Amino acid sequence: MSMNLAVLILFIALMLLLGYMANKKNKSGDATEFFVVNRSLGILLCAGTYCASFLSAGTFVGTAGVIYSLGWVYVWQLIGSLAGPFFLCIVLVPKFWRYGYYNNALSMPDLFAERYSAKWSRIIFSLVILIVYIFGMSSMYLGLNAVWGQISDVPLIWIIIISAITILIFSCSGGARGVTWTDTACSAIMLVAVVIMSIVILVKSGGFESLAVQFASSPKVEGTSWMHGKDLIAPTNAYYTVIMTIAWNLTWFLGNTSQPHQVTRAYLAKNEKVARGAIALSEAVILIVVFAIPLVGAYARVLFPALGKADYAFPAVVMATLPSFVAAFVLVAIVAAIFSTASTMLIISGQCVSYDFYKKLINPEASDKDVLNISRIAMIVCSLLSIIIAYYAQTLPSLLFLWNSAFAMMGATITPSLVAAFYWKGATAKGNVASMITGMGVSIFLNLFPELKPFGLHPLLPALVGSILALIIVSKCTENPSPETLDKFFNPLVRYGETEAKNRGLL
Repeated sequence: MSMNLAVLILFIALMLLLGYMANKKNKSGDATEFFVVNRSLGILLCAGTYCASFLSAGTFVGTAGVIYSLGWVYVWQLIGSLAGPFFLCIVLVPKFWRYGYYNNALSMPDLFAERYSAKWSRIIFSLVILIVYIFGMSSMYLGLNAVWGQISDVPLIWIIIISAITILIFSCSGGARGVTWTDTACSAIMLVAVVIMSIVILVKSGGFESLAVQFASSPKVEGTSWMHGKDLIAPTNAYYTVIMTIAWNLTWFLGNTSQPHQVTRAYLAKNEKVARGAIALSEAVILIVVFAIPLVGAYARVLFPALGKADYAFPAVVMATLPSFVAAFVLVAIVAAIFSTASTMLIISGQCVSYDFYKKLINPEASDKDVLNISRIAMIVCSLLSIIIAYYAQTLPSLLFLWNSAFAMMGATITPSLVAAFYWKGATAKGNVASMITGMGVSIFLNLFPELKPFGLHPLLPALVGSILALIIVSKCTENPSPETLDKFFNPLVRYGETEAKNRGLL
């Protein structure tokens, strides 16, 4: 057995152990503990789980692959990625945490169902989550193949199955607490790994300027549409035009402000200060990681100008430049990023079925035991569906494009109504439903029929415009929410927080 494979197996065993230990903490089978850790996390664990949920296969495998094939122009997209957490920290998370705390909310569909007073708000939001996250988990499994395919001869289908079963076991057993523990461990591994890679690459390439010169000298690769030569370091190129760059920035920005597997990390915090501080701390780690990855993609193109697939860029550099034990550690960082994101998505997918659909819409008297059992069954079904999709999606040129499509759909569908929930009293239930249907419908349609995209625009742009217009127009034409509903979102406690509300004399 190779060193790489041995360390990988050790890491998987550690994840399963943490899941088992977390399960011991929830002997009563409490749903609040399973889904939001009884809102008890301190800043380090809360930052660890947010950071790990943010960083994924798309960050390590997908971004390195796009840099490798299309150039440093992709760095522009990181502005949108980093702006998302900043916007959350300043604008949404304080109100989001307060609403969850004072109303005992466990999910984002809880918020929509309360604010927009319509069961269809919960149903549509939950369906969007399930669709996006089943495809999202599929992209994570494809990322695992990029790693395991470099260190073993295990067939793709078995890589996907083994990974999915591992994630399923520790997610089902440990719930949100187990995921939080594993996320924090994964975040630490990822940070150390990218620092190691950055130092090694800059030393071996002769420094940043030397790396840029070598990258810009990369030849054309026949049979591909990859950029080459100076196009690799140009501010825009044939694919990443100014309009496309704006669209990708909006995709990551809106996605990172509306993704439940990231936003609901705030529900886990023990207070508002922790919720905001955790995202601020995470932003520092994320900043280091996302600006290290372009170095990896560029150096991969220098060393291996004609890889069989762009997604192999990161693991190829690791295998070629590091001693076996260090290489194994860095490869585990990629696996850690994938496991942490996929496990959070899986927990939330199960919650959609068991809590948002079953308990809230079908059987309000359901016990916590019933909710958790249904959640675990739903996780198994979602895992099976994502395995099937991952197997048939392996021919995609880059997993980042699959993940980008999922992000764009969530951003266009959810973000307008999420912001309006706290900042526009005139947003109505019918406006919310119209907005979500429009955003989701346009996203799906233009991804299925890309030849119909207006002016060749990224599907996000028409979907987002349609979603916003639908929210505004339909809300203006329908009855305003009741004062009782608005009070839960615009009362002094939610609007300002307890301390500020007292200082203003509102409590």
